[in-house]
Amino acid sequence: MNLLPRRKSAPSTNGATLDTEAPLLSCRGVDVAYGAVQILFGVDFDVQRHEIVALLGTNGAGKSTL
Repeated sequence: MNLLPRRKSAPSTNGATLDTEAPLLSCRGVDVAYGAVQILFGVDFDVQRHEIVALLGTNGAGKSTL
């Protein structure tokens, strides 16, 4: 739950405008294979401003690769 108000843009330190609606990190369709073994299958995710994200999984699930 995000309790912080969103603004459409905010000034950056260099005078440019930042889009605060856009994700800070966005991954789309990430596929990774090591030889014949595919580790990640079409991973999509976004990390928004003010979010805390944890990536959990078993050993060999592709956390470090992602």
